[in-house]
Amino acid sequence: MNDLMECTALVCYNDMLAEEIYHDLSQKGIRIPQDLSIVGFDNQNIKLDGDCYLTSVQHPRQKLGETAANLVCDMIEQGCNVAPVEPIIMPSTIVVRNSIMNKKF
Repeated sequence: MNDLMECTALVCYNDMLAEEIYHDLSQKGIRIPQDLSIVGFDNQNIKLDGDCYLTSVQHPRQKLGETAANLVCDMIEQGCNVAPVEPIIMPSTIVVRNSIMNKKF
């Protein structure tokens, strides 16, 4: 956690991890979003505490799962060297809630 003392924001692998980190930081007296902004990834609409809700990235879960399953099937059928020719880009949006400081530049 000492590494975070220099940071102004933290983006987490998913919302559940963001929630765990939020509670750990709160126990250490770090205030969200006043001291550190925090963002999750998968938009589970998590209430952190009181009136604080987690800002998160919304992505197409079903399409992401289908694409991953198809790639795994291709690897099983054609071998592990199968890789997409082009990067696979999934559309996503950020759902802004009050776990971040909304500073205008």
